[in-house]
Amino acid sequence: MAESRSSSNIAEAFWKQRGADSLGQTAAEMAAAGPAAGADTPAAGPVGPIVPPGLEGGQWKPVMCKLCGNKTWCTARAYVKDGILLSFAGDPENAASGGKLCNRGQAAMMNVYNPYRVKAPMKRTNPNKGLDEDPGWVEISWDEALDTVALKMREIAERGDPRRFAHCFGFASWANIVSDEAFCRAFGSPYDIQGRGHLCPVHIGASFVNGTFLDKQDVEYANYFLTIGGSLGPNTGSAHGMRAVARALERGMKLVVVDPRMSPEAAQADEWIPIRPGGDLAFTLAMLHVMLHELPITDLDVRFIKERSNLPYLIGEDKLYLADVASGKPLVWDSVTAEAKTFDDPTIKDFALEGEYEIGGRRATPAFALLKARMAEYTPEWQEQHTTVPPETIRRVTRDFVAAAEVGATISLDGAVFPLRPAVIKSERGAYSTTHGAYQHFAVKIVAGLVGATDVPGGFLGSEQGPLLSPGPDGVVSPKQEAQPVPWHMPPSIDLREYYPHRHTSPYLAWKTILDPEKYGVDHNLDMLMVYGSNPIHSNCTPRHAIEAFKKIPFMVEIAFLYDETSQFCDILLPESSIFERYGLLEYGDHVVHAADDAILRTRTLQVSKPVIDPAWNTRQADDLYIEIAERAGFLYGEGGLNAHINRTLDLCEEHKLDLDNKYLTADIIDRVARCHYGEEHGLEYFDGHALIPELLSKAQSYNFYWYPWGKTRHPLYFNHFYANGQELKSNLAGIGLEAPPGWDPEGFWKHWEPIPQWVGRCDEAYAAEYDLRAMVWTTPQTRMCAGDQIGNPWVREPVKAFDPYDYRILINSETARRKGLEDKSRVRVEAFWGGSTEGVLKTTELIHPEALGFPGHHGFKGQLRNPITWEGPDFNDLLSDREGEFDPISCATDITPRVRLVPIGRGEGGVR
Repeated sequence: MAESRSSSNIAEAFWKQRGADSLGQTAAEMAAAGPAAGADTPAAGPVGPIVPPGLEGGQWKPVMCKLCGNKTWCTARAYVKDGILLSFAGDPENAASGGKLCNRGQAAMMNVYNPYRVKAPMKRTNPNKGLDEDPGWVEISWDEALDTVALKMREIAERGDPRRFAHCFGFASWANIVSDEAFCRAFGSPYDIQGRGHLCPVHIGASFVNGTFLDKQDVEYANYFLTIGGSLGPNTGSAHGMRAVARALERGMKLVVVDPRMSPEAAQADEWIPIRPGGDLAFTLAMLHVMLHELPITDLDVRFIKERSNLPYLIGEDKLYLADVASGKPLVWDSVTAEAKTFDDPTIKDFALEGEYEIGGRRATPAFALLKARMAEYTPEWQEQHTTVPPETIRRVTRDFVAAAEVGATISLDGAVFPLRPAVIKSERGAYSTTHGAYQHFAVKIVAGLVGATDVPGGFLGSEQGPLLSPGPDGVVSPKQEAQPVPWHMPPSIDLREYYPHRHTSPYLAWKTILDPEKYGVDHNLDMLMVYGSNPIHSNCTPRHAIEAFKKIPFMVEIAFLYDETSQFCDILLPESSIFERYGLLEYGDHVVHAADDAILRTRTLQVSKPVIDPAWNTRQADDLYIEIAERAGFLYGEGGLNAHINRTLDLCEEHKLDLDNKYLTADIIDRVARCHYGEEHGLEYFDGHALIPELLSKAQSYNFYWYPWGKTRHPLYFNHFYANGQELKSNLAGIGLEAPPGWDPEGFWKHWEPIPQWVGRCDEAYAAEYDLRAMVWTTPQTRMCAGDQIGNPWVREPVKAFDPYDYRILINSETARRKGLEDKSRVRVEAFWGGSTEGVLKTTELIHPEALGFPGHHGFKGQLRNPITWEGPDFNDLLSDREGEFDPISCATDITPRVRLVPIGRGEGGVR
């Protein structure tokens, strides 16, 4: 493989500055070099970080970190001397991080001089594709690379079917100004396929109930925090998250963690409740049973239930709102006047929550009564068979949670009076990535809503602020984000989105469809796949399907930072610049941040990152590559071209819009965004000395209750829109002769589409006798979403290998191991009930449930040209099924708690390549 241009001398200079002899060091030698002295000790106040000793004469420059998947990326300062990046430290202007950086951020500068980077445009010479095939890369010019890609796109356009082009993207695209959606729509393709998300579908409940993309929790005012299968701060390893949680614990917030393993959160908690993997929904349903059947209704927030939710709405025998014949508005029953009225009738004296009524020959029941009836069977005793949690624990936790909510309490913020509900219940990936993940999200939203802890101080919040609680004609928060179903049309898209209209992402379905389009009714296939910021082989369930699909795609191109598994199947590689060598832009909404020990602020923030060094290799900005390809392929200019779509996606105001017939580069576009959204004084030159613009909100404004107080909106706790969408899907499927999407048992599919969460069972229970353990996975603080090749960074790996005996291993309960005749460091093959398998080395511990088998995530990479240290450890995703009936048909969540068994194969360290 050819070496890049003379810029390799820059990397050589870096190692010499740091006392190394050459760029060709081993990973161990690079790790031994360690970060530059003083990199993690920024000075307090605005003066900036301390200059590393012996390296005086350089300059600290603002930059974005981007070494994790958190959307609140920390800004930082990079120390540059003679064009060489020598140190990296926190940004003292960043209130979220407090001027700190996590261990990943500390190691970020290693990425610039990573010898495993793609250093120049590359062309494949070996036509055979596979993980065991050497692509035979040869270096080519940028013109040849870009012309080759553009020619393939022009050929597809000339064939008249742009659906034969798809773009697969990941977290790296978050700081880009040319979105994958804009690029695809400008070309005419509907296929901007997210390579991320199906292993982390944490959005459906927030979209329906809060109108936002994500949940957040108000740890400033919460006095009780119950987390079920979710990270709270320490496990993400982010500076802002850890500071917020530490502050809350210091002031006395009680933390209860429900998790199969003792996570970093559980180690800091008041109580750890071990639970069988995959039992989270049973736990939550049992909490609802206690709230609705064992506690008096006066313990709940009756005002919220009646005036702030849709639980008083009358539900007909078709499970949908009973509507007023004249107005079409949902009806409620006035228990004082004993008559049906529209939900917004000002003459309502009181809302009935129970009973059965007949209105004009139509029978109806309040949604609250249906919810209560549905929860009757889910007793604490019932849930124990699915969770192993003692019934008395469920009852105690539920009573404590309800009491902590302090129903009836209020708080005044900036002169506005809010309900105060200082109790949070939270689930996340560990509970949502199951076959019933959407129901779990709905269930925790109902638990919070029954005590009024929704979008008010102390409670369960949406992740953004503003008009997100705006109601529809029914008075309920209108469907937003993933609550809006994908429009139906046939034949279906290649990722089958029409069959799963509320899915978060479904890349694995695209790969399956490529292998057998006829099975799914798809009338086309892909001629070209472009990949950026994603590794859809390693980050996919059943990776072998992605591998086989990529072999079938005639042409693949990747905007690549390093040689990964996906790049081995590509025909052209376009090397990307690192965050230190490129521009970046990120706007995000309301987040709680800590500015100082005695101040808590809330902000909306623009982050901009400018290059602080020239590219160390022959690399380019990804945005500029999209623009260049669009020009060469003929879809940059004019109405409907990429320029027009950039104007739309960036919401550029008239005076700063791109001229549709001119060509722009990233720097100019970012300058226009900043000036348009934040004022003319905040053009690109402003970011020579700053990396962010925080817009401080008042505390009151940061709660969406402020924008929609009592009487202005209602949260859906009966999922009427969801059920109606399911009925529409059923009708559409019947119109093409199907009872359910291809591959699904109809009964198994439709039981996920009810308006009230219910226990749907486990798809693998029939295998329990032979497959007696459940696998589980977590992201470690060192490898948050594996962005930026964290696992291949020796400065990240060194402390993990030295001080964390639980990483790279498979965790098993000590007593379980003893019963199976296994011991610490036994080497095993783990076999999933459906046929997948992986191998690894056991770590015996008391810190995990007896029926759980635990995997730290992001190990077991298989790319030939990767840093060899990434090959170590088991690849958990090899255990995950993509078969119909074994994923959640609502969010398309992959079930990350499959039944497995152990097969001993020896003893020893190391991983499987």
